[in-house]
Amino acid sequence: AKLVKYPTETLHLSKLTGAQIRQALNRSISLYPSPNHGFLQVSGLEVSFDTRRPPSDRATTITVNGRALDPKAEYEVVMPISLARGGYTYFNEWDKTAIVRNLGLTLESVLKGKKPGAQTPRWKSVG
Repeated sequence: AKLVKYPTETLHLSKLTGAQIRQALNRSISLYPSPNHGFLQVSGLEVSFDTRRPPSDRATTITVNGRALDPKAEYEVVMPISLARGGYTYFNEWDKTAIVRNLGLTLESVLKGKKPGAQTPRWKSVG
């Protein structure tokens, strides 16, 4: 079975506010536990949520690399181009004007050789 729906999509860097990220995460979990093609796969984030809360406000705690998400801060987020353009109804949270640049990579190239559940870092900051 395929784990990635569109493996050849290019990855793009977008700038989003913490508030936009919170809204997107709430949208992502709004249908949980039902299947949802718009469910976000994240890295660097830890999200706690409560399904008893209204769908637009289920995220209770969000941390980015161990720190609380700041709704006013701007974050750099890497995502496939379809999502960066607002696909899966994320156009309600951002639009393509948030795109900063094409990274010249595809999902397939980044995930190639990575084993499911691997915990080792894939990237190292060089500057």
